[in-house]
Amino acid sequence: MSFKVSAYNGETLTKTDEGNTVGSLTETQSSIIIGCLLGDGSMRCKVNALLEVNHCLEQKFYVDWKYQQLAKYFIAI
Repeated sequence: MSFKVSAYNGETLTKTDEGNTVGSLTETQSSIIIGCLLGDGSMRCKVNALLEVNHCLEQKFYVDWKYQQLAKYFIAI
C-alpha cells in the first residue's frame, strides 16, 4: 500500500507503509525528536542517524515514554 505524505521541506512523497523514510514519522514522533533537539538532546549522522537522550534518574518514566514512542526506529544502547 502506498500513500502521499508531505516531507519536512514541503515536497510530496509517495510512501509505502514500511521503511524509515522522510515522512514516515507520526506527528507525535516528529514532535518528540524536534523537542529533544531543541532541548538537551543531540543527533549525529554518519551512515545512520543517532539521537542521544540523557535525563536524570527522576525522569526515567519520561525517557521510557519517549523510547516507547520511537522504539520502531531506534536501538537502545
